[in-house]
Amino acid sequence: MTESLFPFKAKLKSGDKEVQVEIIQVSHSGLRIDSLKNPLGVNKVFEASFIFPLTNKTAEVTVVVFKSYAEIVDDFGAPRRTRHLNELVFKNPTRAFNELLISFLANLSHRTKV
Repeated sequence: MTESLFPFKAKLKSGDKEVQVEIIQVSHSGLRIDSLKNPLGVNKVFEASFIFPLTNKTAEVTVVVFKSYAEIVDDFGAPRRTRHLNELVFKNPTRAFNELLISFLANLSHRTKV
C-alpha cells in the first residue's frame, strides 16, 4: 500500500540555489532521495522542505549529504538515463520536526500492517 506514497516531491535549498528532488525513503535518521539530474556533493548542507504524505504536514529540516551515487537505468527500448541517488541525514532536527517525523512513520507503519 505504500507504493503510492513514494516518491514525493521536496526542495533542497543552499544559499540562493534550489534543487527539486524526490524522496524515495524516510527513516528516523534521514532521507533517501533521487536528485534527478542534479548530482549532490557529499557533506553539502541543505535546508529541505516537503509535505509528509498521510499527515499532510509541512516539514523543514537541515540535512547533510551523507552518501551520493549514480545508477544507470536501462528501460527496455528507451535511452539509458542516469539516476542520482543520495542519502541525507538530519542535522540537529527540532523537536517540532521530530514530532512530525514520528507521526508520519507511525501512520506509515499502521498503513502497511492493514
